[in-house]
Amino acid sequence: MKKSTLGLLVILAYVNLLQCLCRLSRGLVWAAQYLPCPGHRLSGFLFLGVLFSIPAIPLCVAFLLRKRAPITYGVSVIVATVLLALFHYHYDLRVDPGIGLVVMIPAIAAVTGVIALVTGVVEVFVRDRLKATSEAAIRPPPIP
Repeated sequence: MKKSTLGLLVILAYVNLLQCLCRLSRGLVWAAQYLPCPGHRLSGFLFLGVLFSIPAIPLCVAFLLRKRAPITYGVSVIVATVLLALFHYHYDLRVDPGIGLVVMIPAIAAVTGVIALVTGVVEVFVRDRLKATSEAAIRPPPIP
């Protein structure tokens, strides 16, 4: 249980840090858009923290099911990383404050979840099919 909890915390930290770190290549001013300004209330920053954590939900589900579908976990991490990095690299809070975040971050989580679901169903089906085929090949044919 401790490994699962630690893994979930690492995923949560990864998703939140990725969204800020991918902005660093455009400069500190660009990256600082996601940090609270002095004199502003902390509630807006907490809202962003909760909003930024939404894409971690499908990753956490895939992490908990990784023993049954390890490829799905890898695919979901790659999809979420690419989508989050592309969106946050290009998203300017000064131009469109809030709407892009409120719409796009849940959309990124939904796309990641759908891709993980499809990949997981295919992976489990293929694994079960291969297991049934290998068990059938091991059994000797019935004696007539």
